[in-house]
Amino acid sequence: MMQQANRPVIFITVPLAPALMAQLSAQFDCLQGWELQDALLAGEVWPAVRAVVTTGAAGAARQLLQALPAVELVACLGVGFDAIDLDYAREHGIAVTTTPGVLDRCVADTALALLLAVMRRVVQADRFVREGAGCRAVFRWQAVCRASVAALSGWVISGGPLRAVLRPLICK
Repeated sequence: MMQQANRPVIFITVPLAPALMAQLSAQFDCLQGWELQDALLAGEVWPAVRAVVTTGAAGAARQLLQALPAVELVACLGVGFDAIDLDYAREHGIAVTTTPGVLDRCVADTALALLLAVMRRVVQADRFVREGAGCRAVFRWQAVCRASVAALSGWVISGGPLRAVLRPLICK
């Protein structure tokens, strides 16, 4: 990595989406951590690094944080932060950021899609059509979907993302 004058250096633990990598590279000198694992294991230290960009799965272990004596921030993208050594970060005044709630709506949408697929037998209907059975038989659809969705929505925490997705389907 050739460092440009006055640009902060960051350590990226894993390859990220190309658009994000381009944005980060435009503003920072980026160390690609996935290419530096042998150096990390050999005890190399990167004193110019000010921040770590990581994911919930990759995290930031104590060994990595110790190799970055000037690090001030661990920015965690995605879900979870169990793989970040929070004790070390706290002891050394390293701020840790996460993205709580960033996937809530997507998870709710997926839950609804799966619910509807099961309730309406979408997988079975797809197989029925692909196998050409529609010419020989009549597919039996599940017809009691809305009442079940309404019952499920009563179980969902008030104001939660799944409730917002289900609201248009709830019978009055």
